[in-house]
Amino acid sequence: MLRLEKMTRTSSECGRVGKLLKEAFPPAEYMSLEDQLDLQDDGYLSVYAIKDDGTYVGMTSIAETNDLAYIFFLAVEEEFRSKGYGGRTLQTISDLYCDRIIIVDFELPDESAPNNPQRLRRRSFYLRAGFGPTGWGFAFGGVSYEIFSKNRPFGIDRFKEMLTPKALSGMSIEYFRVG
Repeated sequence: MLRLEKMTRTSSECGRVGKLLKEAFPPAEYMSLEDQLDLQDDGYLSVYAIKDDGTYVGMTSIAETNDLAYIFFLAVEEEFRSKGYGGRTLQTISDLYCDRIIIVDFELPDESAPNNPQRLRRRSFYLRAGFGPTGWGFAFGGVSYEIFSKNRPFGIDRFKEMLTPKALSGMSIEYFRVG
């Protein structure tokens, strides 16, 4: 059974999660596990190890408010990729946060981008998982992202409020319409 296990600084998976974050996210998107755990201590994020019958398979971090759950990071260990863990994790998150608007983002498809096939696969992955376009995107660190959500109508103002705390201090974010 797939479970999300809340992490602490003493969790046995800390070393593996730290390594996964470095491998799975480019420098513009990377945030260390230590920084994520600081944000968890501040009440902004929940950092989880993803486990299947006790076996560690990946991690996710979710920013939470009373009405929103933003999947800040989601990564599956390479040996477990393409085995349904991403989709099962999204379902577990959907069950856990069924009373909230669940938000994801991914690099905006761009035919000139060398990784455009990967961007299109991610978009399709989220569509299959029940997420849909919000009509909004944002850019930071020189990368543009599309925002998808599920459960209820998405409101850009609430999302902007969510992204204003310490988590993004010093980051310049530009919001734009998609579509």
